[in-house]
Amino acid sequence: MAAQSEPDNESKHNLFQRFKTGLTRTRNNFNDGLADLLLGEKPIDDDLLDDLETVLLTADVGLDTTRQLIDELHQQVRRHVLSDRAALYQALQTHLVSILRQTEQPVIQPEPGHPLVILMIGINGAGKTTTIGKLAHR
Repeated sequence: MAAQSEPDNESKHNLFQRFKTGLTRTRNNFNDGLADLLLGEKPIDDDLLDDLETVLLTADVGLDTTRQLIDELHQQVRRHVLSDRAALYQALQTHLVSILRQTEQPVIQPEPGHPLVILMIGINGAGKTTTIGKLAHR
């Protein structure tokens, strides 16, 4: 029996290592993408906001949330509330935290002996597996 459990432990280790690697890659791509876009003194333009939209989508922020963020940032740029990249970065942080705070609710724990089930729905390539991995990591 012990010989059979070793491959299971090894496969679990490999699975978790792949999750960890994938999550690290996603985090690094997101952080590096934001840093590349938002550091510097160049003015904010449509190309910058398009690139920011791409970074958010590839980081699995989601289409609706990304659209909401980009639309709000566009409006602030048009109203001259955001004049430089540092202000854009600060506004992005504020909006992301605001969105996350809206979802803060305690998880309703199931009765003892019953599993907690979370249903993940989305189209192919939307980031469901990555999101599940991020949740499992936490």
